[in-house]
Amino acid sequence: MAIELRETVPESARIYLKSEFGPISNDWPAVSFSKNSVGVKLRSAYNPATDLIVYVGTSNPATTENPKHRRRLLSAVRIDPHTIYDTRDLIPAKRWEESQEKYRGRWDKSFPVLKAWEFSDFPSAPDTLGAAYTRLGFMENRGNVVELIGAEKTPLSSLSVLEVQLVLQDKAKVFEDKRDFKNLPFELRRFLGILRDRLKDRVKASGTQSSRTTPIRFLDADIDILLGKKWEGQRQRCALCDGKIELRASNRLLQGSVDRIDSACPWYDEKNLQITHLACNLAKNDATNEEFEEWLAIARFEAVSEAEAIK
Repeated sequence: MAIELRETVPESARIYLKSEFGPISNDWPAVSFSKNSVGVKLRSAYNPATDLIVYVGTSNPATTENPKHRRRLLSAVRIDPHTIYDTRDLIPAKRWEESQEKYRGRWDKSFPVLKAWEFSDFPSAPDTLGAAYTRLGFMENRGNVVELIGAEKTPLSSLSVLEVQLVLQDKAKVFEDKRDFKNLPFELRRFLGILRDRLKDRVKASGTQSSRTTPIRFLDADIDILLGKKWEGQRQRCALCDGKIELRASNRLLQGSVDRIDSACPWYDEKNLQITHLACNLAKNDATNEEFEEWLAIARFEAVSEAEAIK
């Protein structure tokens, strides 16, 4: 469904123009550049929560092959400026190879795209932006971005855009995970942070007692994301007893703990990690999940039998 650009951008947002050969697409789902100064500029000034980069089609038939795209407003994109990536990591491999055969050494750095829109009917850039469009063609702005100043942003606000659903490469998806984690409630982020610190302490302790490979080599943010996915996948329940895990359990034995599914494997990774109650983790120790379940079934039966006897 088409909306007006104003619905995605607050008045305080910064908007930058950038020359491109065509609209944003799955063929090239990244904002790329050759000049390192472009990346430095955007990292220091760009706010990913509000700001936009607007693609403007070039006037050159050799580069902007579709005449409907030349000198037109093509796309509006929102990027994550925090890390500059090698472009080959953010676009399809075949497309990268094709681009380097024709334009070797260009556009080797990129920012991943968070969200993208395409302008309806591709409005004329000169007619819409006037002097701002002219600045984009200045020699010093070739390969650079040009910021719209004050009232220069106004004509864009009423333009119609349609959201573009991009298929991101694996490296770009990491940013989605980080954004999703940041949007979690504070109490859950606090809980996952505690689990992460306990996990790192256990890994450090095991490393002093064994010559085996260190069980985990992730950054804190990667561990947080992994634990968050596990928490969601387990429906906030203990992987061993299926009981609910409270974010702030006053009973220490009911607090959250990180357990290895296969205790013989030293790795705490996506395949071998689960979140449990501390008591369940201690009871399981180096047993398998199946052995723990057998014990749990007996323990539950005895607990029920004792309760019935009291009645």
